[in-house]
Amino acid sequence: LPRPRRESCSPKARFLGLKPEKTIFMHSTAFDESDSDNIKRRAINKGRMIFAEPLSYSSNKENGSKTAIAYFNEELLNKFEEIGILKTENILRVSDVRNVDYPNNCVSDLLNQKVKKDINFKNSIENYTIVSSYLSKEDEETARLINGNLIMDRKNQVKFNSKYDFRLMSEKYNFNIPDGICIKGIDQLDDKLRLFEEKKDKAKKLWIKLESQSSGTGNIEINNYKQTSIKEIKEKIIEVASKIFDYEYIKKEMQFIVETDINIEGFKEVANIGVEAVIAEKKVTILGGVEQETQNGKYLGSKYDNCTDIYMDKAIECAIEAFKAVSIEGYRGFMTIDVLVTKNEETNEIKTYNIDPNARFSAGTMLLKNIHTSEQHNNKKMYGFSFSNIIPKTEDTIKTLLELLGNNIYNYYGNYTGIIPAIINDLNEIGENQYYLKTIVIDFSYEKALEKYNNFKESIRKLSKE
Repeated sequence: LPRPRRESCSPKARFLGLKPEKTIFMHSTAFDESDSDNIKRRAINKGRMIFAEPLSYSSNKENGSKTAIAYFNEELLNKFEEIGILKTENILRVSDVRNVDYPNNCVSDLLNQKVKKDINFKNSIENYTIVSSYLSKEDEETARLINGNLIMDRKNQVKFNSKYDFRLMSEKYNFNIPDGICIKGIDQLDDKLRLFEEKKDKAKKLWIKLESQSSGTGNIEINNYKQTSIKEIKEKIIEVASKIFDYEYIKKEMQFIVETDINIEGFKEVANIGVEAVIAEKKVTILGGVEQETQNGKYLGSKYDNCTDIYMDKAIECAIEAFKAVSIEGYRGFMTIDVLVTKNEETNEIKTYNIDPNARFSAGTMLLKNIHTSEQHNNKKMYGFSFSNIIPKTEDTIKTLLELLGNNIYNYYGNYTGIIPAIINDLNEIGENQYYLKTIVIDFSYEKALEKYNNFKESIRKLSKE
């Protein structure tokens, strides 16, 4: 498969056949848990709202698409505009209330409330189309109130984030996926797992993957599973699932999958690449991808280095068949499919597997977008990564952060390299006098990006000691 031309990863509405000036993009992942239509989306990790993620999909064009955000820091948004990342005129500020309790941090709900309360705001977004990571009841009502539309039917969207439905889809469309089984209700585990074990003797490890998870928090690793009793496996599943579901639902209704680890028969994982695309009615636009950094199935960050470059074509070749399938099934919008790439060191044979559908804006979208932008303006290959940090709380944390970045801050009007303070939680502490910070770093080589990042981290370390 030829490498696709790298499009800008900013979700320009033209990919979806929409009018950019009449489109609202937002990253909304929290839901009212009384909404039975969305029960499979309940999150195990109910994270508090951190500074909104405008970099994933904000426009820096005149009269560009709008982005709805909550809990913004005005100083940081103005800095983003100063360095060319976005135009604040394209930002819809739906709340500045410092309420961070789940699910009240849902931008969909806050947008809905503002439309109901503010007639001028409502009129300003008349006839807009809403594109959200997870469409909700509130989005449906908002679209109706503004005489607008949703990118797709919200109830139909649910299955495209489902690992259970993704596996069923692979059987229908024959795209590659690790060996595994679908299970509905933990009561089915005994019979299905016994049958599965008889067929999969070569696997040393199993993964239990629950539907409702975030960044790998619903993955359960079963090492030496032949020495692990079904009773022990059940107990591990119940321990995780009971955080969000009642026992009767877990027993009879909860959908999950059992999957063999792909490191078998001399093959070893060499890359975990999230391939990104925009799915329209008659077209799949491949945007590229970034590598996932994980530990024991938990997401740590994203990167694009030389290894990513080597295996990207193979990952895209694997994912594109799955993208075609979800397009036929009716999904519309952004999507990332995580692809595991394995290699046999003796034969150099490569095998690839689609393992996880993310029918939404993903954690790697911000990195990919800005790498593409840098490449377009420099006409050179660019590299980088996105990782999380901790920054000490000061009297003015945002001002301190910008001072620490100094000339190393990314700049659209310079050479498009440097550090972007993509997300900062200045609403609640994650430790004593500590805030969460997510950074994107881009440069002409991965090593240069790492050098800037390490210098920045050293500055933070010194500040913490003061």
